[in-house]
Amino acid sequence: MISLDKSFEEVRQTERLIYFSFVCVEFCGLVSIALVVFWLAEFAGGFAWDSSSRQFNWHPVLMIIGLLVLPGTSLVSFRVLGFVSKQWARMVHVCVHSAIVVCVSLSLYAVVNNHDEIGVPNFYSLHSWLGLATISLLLVQVPDAIKEDLIPVHRVMGMVVLAISVVTIISGITEKARFMDNLEEPYSWLPAYGLVSNLLALSVVFLDWV
Repeated sequence: MISLDKSFEEVRQTERLIYFSFVCVEFCGLVSIALVVFWLAEFAGGFAWDSSSRQFNWHPVLMIIGLLVLPGTSLVSFRVLGFVSKQWARMVHVCVHSAIVVCVSLSLYAVVNNHDEIGVPNFYSLHSWLGLATISLLLVQVPDAIKEDLIPVHRVMGMVVLAISVVTIISGITEKARFMDNLEEPYSWLPAYGLVSNLLALSVVFLDWV
């Protein structure tokens, strides 16, 4: 009887840990999204969809959602949805992956269209190379999410892709902050835009750690 009670308590503790992790992931994700939106709205002119630099600003927002927040949600979704059937849990998982593809596609269009409009080459920086590698690995993950026999591989690859995504996002944040650098407020003085960019990068690292 004592053994059964102990096992039941261990299960309850595991469930509480899983739900706590899910809440932490979603909270940190919302913080990251809020920080990147504030950063770009306050210091980079805001947002638009007109091939201008304001369209480019959608790129970091959509990539943080598509490469970090949604994949983080996807990793814990199966355990959080333990009260539903595997079929429904897998359906939710696939829907999250579909949203990832939409976010990444829109993000790529935003930056490529802006670069083409102003005559800037595409895919020349280390950040862009890391981004292409991350997206390629991510797209390989989508079919695996449907096949039950590949779920263990899919789970491990998901964690690998999430880690690479963090490196890609932080390199992008640093690159964007350097583009904001100016003589009046050099980045080396840690102006407001530099402080927010550093906080954003830290929130990204913390989200991956959670």
